[in-house]
Amino acid sequence: MARTAITVQTIPAYGNPLEDISWTAADATNDHQFVNDGRSLLLIKNGHTSPITTTVVGVANIRTYNAAPSIDIATTNAKESIAGPFPTDAFNQAGGIVHIDLTADTNLELAVVSITPTP
Repeated sequence: MARTAITVQTIPAYGNPLEDISWTAADATNDHQFVNDGRSLLLIKNGHTSPITTTVVGVANIRTYNAAPSIDIATTNAKESIAGPFPTDAFNQAGGIVHIDLTADTNLELAVVSITPTP
């Protein structure tokens, strides 16, 4: 199963209008992935009538030599959630990729943004 990639969008250091964000339709069959630079934020928009859980999968953490916990984000119906940033040593799979697993995808959209560092 090849995960569906979410393109990371760059946000200027001092913000950007939300209407400029491009959203990806959720795919619970294949799940998702994105390239993580340690400044990435996951945005979740749930247009469904029920809560949906999105899981950001953790990996071995070089700081503690333990398994990093995965993060479950429960987005209630008709609401939005934001999560991150995701430390690279705790969440990056091989190739700097973060995996996202979904419980459902009906009326669910995802976006990933990375904030440009201040000069």
